[in-house]
Amino acid sequence: MDRSLRLNRFVAGALVAATLTMSACDKDSLQPPTASNVSTSAQPLFTRYVAMGNSITSGIQSGGINDSLQLAAYPVLLASQMGLTTPTRTSSWTSEWNVPLMNGPGCPPPYTDIWTQARLGGGDATTCLFRSTPIPTFVNNVAFAGATALEQTTYYDPGIVPANTDVYKTFLLGGRTPFEVVKDMQATFVTVWSGSTDIDDALTDTDNPGDPSLYPDVPTFTSWYTALMDSLNTLESLQGGVLIGAVNVTSAPYVSPGGAYFLASQQPPLNAFLTVDANCLATVPIPGTTQSAPVLIPFHYGAPIMGAAAAGFPQTLDCSVDEVISANEASEMIITVAGYNAAIEEAAVARDWAYWDPNVLLNDLQQQDPSSILLFPAFSPLDPQHATEPFGWALSLDGLHPSDSAHVLITEALVDVINTKYTAGIPQINP
Repeated sequence: MDRSLRLNRFVAGALVAATLTMSACDKDSLQPPTASNVSTSAQPLFTRYVAMGNSITSGIQSGGINDSLQLAAYPVLLASQMGLTTPTRTSSWTSEWNVPLMNGPGCPPPYTDIWTQARLGGGDATTCLFRSTPIPTFVNNVAFAGATALEQTTYYDPGIVPANTDVYKTFLLGGRTPFEVVKDMQATFVTVWSGSTDIDDALTDTDNPGDPSLYPDVPTFTSWYTALMDSLNTLESLQGGVLIGAVNVTSAPYVSPGGAYFLASQQPPLNAFLTVDANCLATVPIPGTTQSAPVLIPFHYGAPIMGAAAAGFPQTLDCSVDEVISANEASEMIITVAGYNAAIEEAAVARDWAYWDPNVLLNDLQQQDPSSILLFPAFSPLDPQHATEPFGWALSLDGLHPSDSAHVLITEALVDVINTKYTAGIPQINP
């Protein structure tokens, strides 16, 4: 299964529709801002801030995207705090900081219920309402779902695996690469969040999650990221930026340790119907650390088993199958993300830019508020939060992407990082 699973099989038929709507977002319509569109209230460093990234940066939540979710994403919040005028649903063309907004209920619409797979407005995974009008003359959020580090600078490379999420290259950027837009925008400041998408195919693959062939090794990723930074180095307009590390995707509640399922199997009513094999409790040491990696069970595999057991049908969870991420595979993924982040941090240091590791925020959040991130199914099925926030209040209904509240926390963390590095004085959302 390719990257499309992150949007729950948003089918390639949308690609045909994309070609029919090219006139609404083509290359000629995406032009740099004129003098009248440059902020007079933002510091010169931020007047042409551009956000590069992947699904989190673009605004994906609950397996979908629409204008409401895009406007709740951290780049919009950050731009607003910088003093830039940000868009509304109906007048993005008047803004100093623009987003290629998608019409509601979405493309595809986000889940409203993860258990029934219901989506906003009664749509399904194939529903797409396309771009909102009026179309802005320039865009500042150049992120799209599925974007790898390699795809920040090129779409023509053997290392790029075709995916259904490739439609967003057309929908959001008119077929141009993020770097091309950054260059044309004459960006003065960028945030770059790349790396998580490069590895999370190995999280969501339905046939053999955890397979190392599904993600680039550290040297390959480093070469891609270096190419991106080398490209950015050619821009005389660029005065600074923040490089954001990859999320340790093995800690996402979309995948839970086998031990969480074992604990659930010991509690009524599941204790009468769910058996968890001992192989689900295996762990292996993570080289170079004092920690161990557990067996990880993807939601798409474990949830149906849990549902059947909750309905009174006896079930056995066997973790020796390919559909489960083994402890060794989990360990390798953790080591790889650490390698990615070492490369990203090194790139920031080499250019005297800021670096931010999102895993620090996520780890602190879990420790300070256990209800923020819930590992399915390590909580009572009778808990009301199980239905409305099955992965915790900080995660959306897909168990991978942050919620509105988490985007606020991300913004606040980035404000701190930017203020520290650039003595910027950006105000906090919640002072």
